Amino acid sequence: EIQRLLVKKSPIRQLARVINTVGEFVVNLSATGVTAAWVSENGAIAEQNPTLTSKVFSAYKIGLLVKMSNELNSDSIDNMENYIAEIMADAIHDVETEAFMNGTGVGQVQGLTVGVTNTVSKTVSQQGLADVYTAVNPRYRENAAWLFSEDTYLKLMALPEFIESMRSGVLFGKPVHI
Repeated sequence: EIQRLLVKKSPIRQLARVINTVGEFVVNLSATGVTAAWVSENGAIAEQNPTLTSKVFSAYKIGLLVKMSNELNSDSIDNMENYIAEIMADAIHDVETEAFMNGTGVGQVQGLTVGVTNTVSKTVSQQGLADVYTAVNPRYRENAAWLFSEDTYLKLMALPEFIESMRSGVLFGKPVHI
């Protein structure tokens, strides 16, 4: 129940691929990607020797403790398990949300903004967002989504050209998450 509630509450969990592990999970990736080419019938396929890089994904754990008196447990109000699951999911969600964006990678997940070296203008414009959208490789755009901070979302809502998109929850045909 808690996992279902976390997916419902968290845009990151809705968008991400979740891999359950027990410890470290290593993925060897081609630094240049995989390429394809046309080959004639019975033609030889050129062998490639890609440079591989390893990415280590570490498992982290969020802990929490819910205390409940024996009296409350004995009273057994309706849906106590659902209530406890809901407050646990809320607590986990609060910790995850901060870490998914700003996590250090030390004892917690590394956040999306950690290690970002590009500077982003504090001015939000239609052209700026179009530039961001077209900078994404077209093969990844199909499953793309926008993830905005509340501050950026409010700036977009203040611009007449974005009001309708923001109300509909779609920008450049892609869902918007805050």
